[in-house]
Amino acid sequence: MQLEPSLLALLVFSVLVLVLGLVLWAIKKPAGKAVTAMGIGLVITFLFYFAFVASGVYGKPGAESGYVLNILGVMVLIVGAFVAIYYIKKARTLQAES
Repeated sequence: MQLEPSLLALLVFSVLVLVLGLVLWAIKKPAGKAVTAMGIGLVITFLFYFAFVASGVYGKPGAESGYVLNILGVMVLIVGAFVAIYYIKKARTLQAES
């Protein structure tokens, strides 16, 4: 599989964000966890992209794949929103207890 230069640049950027986040987290900077989470999210997104391209689900014309990708995207969006809301509420309750 040949990567387009723009995809390769985004993949390198994702890995750099992840490494930067891990370094910031290791030296106990406040933004370390957030940057690491963004880097992990970017890398996981690329893993899903490559898996979908390799399986043939992604990259087909719209008529062949139908609404499968749209439904999958909405499901991921909803799950992500619920996870974010859960962790924000959990963080607020931990701050209130301290």
